[in-house]
Amino acid sequence: MAENANKNVEEVFVPVTEQLELMSLFSPDETRAIINRARNFEYKLVKMKKDKMDYLNYVTFLAQLVELVKSRREKTRIWMRKADVEDKLVLRAHHALMSATLRFSGDLSLWMTNVNLCIHFRRYWLASKVFVDMLHYHAAEQSIWVAAAKLEFEHLDSPRNARGLFMQALKQHPDSLLINKEYFRFELLNSLRLRQDLEDMTKLNKNGSTEDNEENANDLEHSEDEMLNGKLAGVVVDNFIKNRPLDFELFAAIFRISGEFQFAAGITARISQHMERRFQHNERYWHIRIQQCQSEGRDQLQQVCDLALSACPTATMYDLAIEALLCKASNIPSSAIASRYFRLAQSYFMQAVSEESCLISEETALTFLPILAADDRSQAESLLFQITRHKQDFVRLRIHHLESLLDRDKHQPASDYLQNLLSQSSLVNNAQLWTLLTTCLEKRQENFSHSLAKTVRDLVWDCQRRRAVQDKECERLFKRCAVLMLSLGECKSSCWSDVKTLLQLPPVDIELLQSILKLPWLTNERTKWLFETFCRFIGSESIQVWTLYRDWLFSIEDFNQAHLCNDRALRTLNPRLASKYFEETVAAARSVN
Repeated sequence: MAENANKNVEEVFVPVTEQLELMSLFSPDETRAIINRARNFEYKLVKMKKDKMDYLNYVTFLAQLVELVKSRREKTRIWMRKADVEDKLVLRAHHALMSATLRFSGDLSLWMTNVNLCIHFRRYWLASKVFVDMLHYHAAEQSIWVAAAKLEFEHLDSPRNARGLFMQALKQHPDSLLINKEYFRFELLNSLRLRQDLEDMTKLNKNGSTEDNEENANDLEHSEDEMLNGKLAGVVVDNFIKNRPLDFELFAAIFRISGEFQFAAGITARISQHMERRFQHNERYWHIRIQQCQSEGRDQLQQVCDLALSACPTATMYDLAIEALLCKASNIPSSAIASRYFRLAQSYFMQAVSEESCLISEETALTFLPILAADDRSQAESLLFQITRHKQDFVRLRIHHLESLLDRDKHQPASDYLQNLLSQSSLVNNAQLWTLLTTCLEKRQENFSHSLAKTVRDLVWDCQRRRAVQDKECERLFKRCAVLMLSLGECKSSCWSDVKTLLQLPPVDIELLQSILKLPWLTNERTKWLFETFCRFIGSESIQVWTLYRDWLFSIEDFNQAHLCNDRALRTLNPRLASKYFEETVAAARSVN
């Protein structure tokens, strides 16, 4: 075993290091260190118990050594004897990985490491050999067949070998979406390459090249004219239509691929005709068609949208058509044409809303209605009313309706609308409703009239009296909303009684305390009562309530009570939190001093 390790060192690293010293790329000390490290790695590879990481670490060392040699060549501008240095190191790394893959043949990552190594150092023929061996063990992996074929076509310039690999892959995986679509792409790419070769030869002929080039160009043009137009790709499509006519995913994939090649317009049209005939009631087909119109900039968007909505009059299709038209209108510099697309989107929107089941989504309504309101507010409000009447579960849209009423200072309609919202049991326990309602009211807190504030406050507390809010998350959000209403109250005594009532509803948490402390009419006496109440409820589990209490006492210069607060906190908190509170208190005192 050791003899093999020494043999590899003498055959590979001794000659390599000699060349490196002769070219003055490495010093003698560096070459000795390289040989010693290589010998250690070689010994690890021949020990009785093999370890996969030994192989990987060795290959990493060799790859880094090759990169170091390259960098020093660039600095010294010495390019000679690459075959005696880099080639030998890369080949040794390749052989080490081949030994690892044969021993650990089930590990796909080892095989791919070898492939990536060969490709990185541009030893593509070695990568091709690795793929051949890999496919004996991992023929079930579809991506390997595709990667091997791409290597043959893109790096080794061998479309024949690539086609042969695809043929073998299709024998083993005839129903594979990946292999079928990549084979179709390969045939189109091959045709594109032939067309580019023909163009290059034609340019050479025009520049006065030899007669041999003219003959080659003529032969290529006449003998492979059908190949230039993607004949084999067309045959592949015909086979798909014959053998897999209802495979939507496959036809969608090759439709997108063929759309990338201008010379394949006939193939794209053939695929489109088949898909329209077979999948005209499939929403995803029309999604692809609309996307194609958008990406290619064709002026057929209206026609495609009309066909889509006539074939699939669903909420998804209306959303897609309206979104596409709005996008088109926003990207057109001409205001007249943009207005035409917007009016078309508006007609689709009104058509969707007028359907019996209101075929529009909440997202589309929230996107379109504000745009329409800037142009025609009355029309937008009318459509908004129709949608919310049909779609009771559109919470965000209903909050948007409430916001529009508040923006225009329509307080009585806003009160009536909010009363309608909170009277519905399906909405009163919706966390989204309370979140959006609180946000809506916070934004307009300064502009609230007292009459509207009183109405909203009464509605919120009516929910509390009826015990309508039962979901825990909704209870927390409801309390935030209730505290917000308390800040708008005119009668401080009644609001204070409401605060006491609010504290009787579980759960009581630090977030509720922070909200109540923001009330502008709190006196020091009431604030102290609040802190004492919260300390009694959550004082054993919350450091923050004691910290807030202590800081407030310091702020009003009641130092004796602040120190007593610290003592009470250390006695009340559980031991783990008490020690943490003590550390925070000491740190705060030091920072002040």
